[in-house]
Amino acid sequence: MRDYTPDDKASKIFVLIANGSTQDQMVKELGISKSAVSQRTDILQKHGYFVKKRVGIINELVLTSLGTAAIAKIARWGYNCFTYKPSMFRLHGIIAKCELLNPLDKYEPLQILDREKIRYKPDGLKNQASGVFTYNKSKAILRPRSLLLYPSEIYADDTENLYAVDNEGMNDWVKEFIDLENKLGLKFKRIDKDTLRIKILQKHIALTNNPIAKFSNNGGSRLEILDPTDGNKRIITDRSLGGDELEAVHPAYAVEDAISLYKMTEEFLVKPFNREEIIKRMKEIVNPSGSLCEPLAEVPSTSLE
Repeated sequence: MRDYTPDDKASKIFVLIANGSTQDQMVKELGISKSAVSQRTDILQKHGYFVKKRVGIINELVLTSLGTAAIAKIARWGYNCFTYKPSMFRLHGIIAKCELLNPLDKYEPLQILDREKIRYKPDGLKNQASGVFTYNKSKAILRPRSLLLYPSEIYADDTENLYAVDNEGMNDWVKEFIDLENKLGLKFKRIDKDTLRIKILQKHIALTNNPIAKFSNNGGSRLEILDPTDGNKRIITDRSLGGDELEAVHPAYAVEDAISLYKMTEEFLVKPFNREEIIKRMKEIVNPSGSLCEPLAEVPSTSLE
């Protein structure tokens, strides 16, 4: 027998059966023909979601244990729970940094931006004059000792292209650092003659509209899982852009953690587990086998090409 995934209308049929609706009532509720209702109920019966029980002169539809489990899933996640797939990855909150080979004087960053006729705003830090400006689609901050880049958020559709999107994004940052180095007449620290020393200070990869995040945000306090090596946040749940997000937030492990969280979400959709199990699995992601590993401190630009 072929695998079968109930669609949204099939999910509504489950609920109507549980409420004791007749076939005529289903036709009215679903807005489809009587023959279409019969066809759908026959498919659901064939796949074991309910049985027909003769009651007087009519056939009553009775949910099986499989059908009852489907109802519980619909009650938790809505009519699209069977066809739902974790939506795209959102890469955001990224901060990349290049340190200057020769630090500037206190007011020199603003003088350089004025010289190049770049519109900027002071960033308000005490004891130094730093300028905030836009370059391409990124926000940048020139400080006496460094240049910080805040790239715009980017999206990946699935796990297969997450690595590619992440690498393409980092290649763009390298190019922007090199362009700004030339445009502003700066010199950044390098690993070698041709390789910039770029530090990724922050990177968030969110699984948007995520059911685990929704469960955690509604069912209790939002989750924060810390990295065992440095105590920094590694996985969090929050509510952003009007939806619940499950996020990998450690710059050294964000991509790998996000993929692990995606796989965990797929398992959760098939068979939801409780909050204690969620926390247990997240801890296994950040510290597999209890082993400790050294976090990545910096990314050479040559490794991004």
